[in-house]
Amino acid sequence: MKELNVTIDDYEHRINRKIANHKDDPDFPKLADFNITQKQLDDYLYDYQAVLDSKGSQRTRLTVGGVLFVIPPLVMSAIPESNLPWGEASLYVSLAMGAVLAAAGALLQQLVIYLRLKKMSQQQIERYLTAVKNF
Repeated sequence: MKELNVTIDDYEHRINRKIANHKDDPDFPKLADFNITQKQLDDYLYDYQAVLDSKGSQRTRLTVGGVLFVIPPLVMSAIPESNLPWGEASLYVSLAMGAVLAAAGALLQQLVIYLRLKKMSQQQIERYLTAVKNF
């Protein structure tokens, strides 16, 4: 039976794979040089990846964006066209409102992720990770 070789390519696994592949190289950055332990690094990478994964799958993001996009046209369709200030252009206005709402939702999600990553940032570990990425 053929074995499945699944490679997970997220931030945490890329960094760990690079460390494992180059840890014996003499020029590769060492944890001791940055005064951090392996446990601190593992915990930080796990938490960092959890924040990155908090936005959900692409399917979830597209579903939420689609729902946000459709809400304004649905609400406006419940109101008679003669009562709307835009008349026949109400459909286009509601679609534009939906697009703005979906974009605002996506931007808000990115802002939350950025703020959470900034809040959990640790100078020593960030310096080590930068050195590993630049190797």
